[in-house]
Amino acid sequence: MPPILSIADLYMGGLGLLLAILLCQHLVIRKLPTREERNILWFSFAIKSVMVVLSALMYQYYYAYGDTFGYYMCASELNQLLYSDPSAWLQIALQNPSEYNLELRQLTEYRYYRSFSTRWVNIFYSLLLVPGSHSYLWLAFLSQVLVFVGLKQMSDFAMRYFTEKPLIVRGIFFLVPSLLFWSCGVMKEPIVLWSIGGIFYLLSSRLHSAIGWLWAAVACFLLIHLKAYLLATMIGAGVLTLVLRKQSRKYVYRWALPGVIFLVLLYREGGAQIQRYLSLRFLESRLHDLQDSQIRHTGLAGGSGYTIEQFTIDEPLQAILSSVAAFNYSAFRPYLWEAKKLINLLAVMENTFFIGLALYALYSIKKIKLSSKQIEFVIFALCWTVLLFIVVGLTSFNYGTLSRYRIICLPYFVMLLLLPFLSDKRPRISLS
Repeated sequence: MPPILSIADLYMGGLGLLLAILLCQHLVIRKLPTREERNILWFSFAIKSVMVVLSALMYQYYYAYGDTFGYYMCASELNQLLYSDPSAWLQIALQNPSEYNLELRQLTEYRYYRSFSTRWVNIFYSLLLVPGSHSYLWLAFLSQVLVFVGLKQMSDFAMRYFTEKPLIVRGIFFLVPSLLFWSCGVMKEPIVLWSIGGIFYLLSSRLHSAIGWLWAAVACFLLIHLKAYLLATMIGAGVLTLVLRKQSRKYVYRWALPGVIFLVLLYREGGAQIQRYLSLRFLESRLHDLQDSQIRHTGLAGGSGYTIEQFTIDEPLQAILSSVAAFNYSAFRPYLWEAKKLINLLAVMENTFFIGLALYALYSIKKIKLSSKQIEFVIFALCWTVLLFIVVGLTSFNYGTLSRYRIICLPYFVMLLLLPFLSDKRPRISLS
């Protein structure tokens, strides 16, 4: 394959970085109330800018390309098509791949075009490229604006419950190492984080905002196509919050809102996809297929694969044990002695730190004092983390993929681990 990074990246990458700085300043950083919070975000942006360049070099010269370059190549071709033949671009965007004519089938032969979960990644990114001067670094830097906008809204939602500790909350959302790394390329994750941010923007009592409703609608549309299980687990967490916390029912609009938006957007293709993820039978078949594939390709895994005992929904005990194992893999593995590849070292160091925080949180659980409002957030964060980590653990079977898929709700997991530092000394309800 020809090299992806080119001479155009020398000048278009610089222009993309400058534009990303201006957009982040205008859309995110200037809206923060304190200088300390703004400094955290600038520090995070500086780290991510370096990681964008390093990850591009790493994928081109060390890991022999990867998904990030596959998305960029398809987005570049779609961008050329957008300006040379707009009608063909619209057909690719609006038609089901199974209904493409022979000409469109030839244009979209590469799997990144026609896969259910990657087609809209390419379409979305094709709109961000400059016609006639394509650059990977331009697109990668602009994708970081999506990440920052999404994380800002997610952290704003958490700040509603922990207003006394703004620097800790901002640091959790913008400085978690694996989140910084796995969202710095041209992949699904920047779009997914931007979409999740749109939902949390609406959840933060902005029901009167037309922009909020539009953003949430587009976000749910993209999530249905890209990562339907995220919506499924978020809806499940909202329902469990309403069931487990009676006081939350007066805010029923907040916890039921993702489900309502999903029902409005539910249609032929997306509905079938999310119903699969809500089905235990699908999880069962997916687990069996991936384990069979893992057995056949153990040599390709390079030691970074893992297996979980197969289960059927007719064996509840085994299903529970496999779910516990899946959560453990998502939350704390690979362990220190399980790192077989260079790219897994970051996850190993991070997970070792998480294990220490988890043990300290369990030791300090009787000392954690939270307000009634904060307990509502803890229930939601706990339910969403557990559900998402179980689904990700059951359907990944590769430590690299696992580290990338878990970053969406990783800040909420870290907040749960840091509850001893987030609670204050005023009279509150004991978490235990």
